[in-house]
Amino acid sequence: MMAIKELRESAFRWAKENLVGQVVHHKDIKREIEINNAGIKHTLKGKNLNNNEEIDKNMALIRATYKIPELIENVNYVEFQADKKNRDNIKGVHILENSNENYALKIVIKDTTEKNYFYDLSIKKES
Repeated sequence: MMAIKELRESAFRWAKENLVGQVVHHKDIKREIEINNAGIKHTLKGKNLNNNEEIDKNMALIRATYKIPELIENVNYVEFQADKKNRDNIKGVHILENSNENYALKIVIKDTTEKNYFYDLSIKKES
């Protein structure tokens, strides 16, 4: 079996070739959402962690990477948060979330004056 680091690298290469540049929609967000390289990189950054919970979480995150368009389109819209730094070109972020008995999934869509784009996907273990 491949190490987590290699699985992350493989997921990143696949996403870069198959997802970057794709445009998706969410029914509660008015503008199109572009999947870009920075969002994929932000999602898959991290260290090769050793404890079992983190390995499970990393595997869930890697699996979710392959489903980013589907997840953006189907997870629950939670809220819009205005940009905390009051930058001229960034309006804020849209937060999308979903959970099951094992993990809570959070997707962040950055809303700028030019476009919306996928910014991050994170997973946390449900307690």
